[in-house]
Amino acid sequence: MLNDFRLKVFYTCAIKGNFTRAAKELGITQPAVSSHIAEIENDIHDLLFIRKRGEVILTPKGKILFDYAEKILHLYAAAYRELVPTLTEKRKNLKIAAPGLIAQKILPQLVEFYSKGNPSANIVIIEKEDAEMEELLNDDEIDLAFTFSPAGTRESKLFAKFMVNGSIDPMVSVYCVYDSENKKKEMIEKFILSCQTFR
Repeated sequence: MLNDFRLKVFYTCAIKGNFTRAAKELGITQPAVSSHIAEIENDIHDLLFIRKRGEVILTPKGKILFDYAEKILHLYAAAYRELVPTLTEKRKNLKIAAPGLIAQKILPQLVEFYSKGNPSANIVIIEKEDAEMEELLNDDEIDLAFTFSPAGTRESKLFAKFMVNGSIDPMVSVYCVYDSENKKKEMIEKFILSCQTFR
């Protein structure tokens, strides 16, 4: 499978917070993990992790690389899925609700981009207003909502700021909202990450 193994080692260390656990996850030795991290640190002439007893913590440079690594590894996986599609993969459905401007102007191209790397995905866009999102999420009518304002009772994150021709405001802030207990959480987060890598 396509990937940069050193980047995968770094990313796994950051997720696991420990070189030994990362080594076990990757199926290599702990000294090998340390060697890969040292090579990257030598390349950038700076530390990626603060080493403490039993754990490692990302430095400011490490946090920058982590954000890029997450997107790069996702793109590798998407490219591989597009190049070597799994014909027997079960079709996965995702229902997304968004106000008219997002549903019509922004989401279609993001869905098309995601679907290229995930051909088994079936994504439905439902046009709804912000005020309706909470009830739709509560009733499991949708899996993910894109809104112009953060949700009142749910954790919501700023997804991006877009410039949309014809909009009242030159820059439109868009938030993504979903239930952290949703069974499709992995697919939802993969879709959001894919959207964030779209250019």
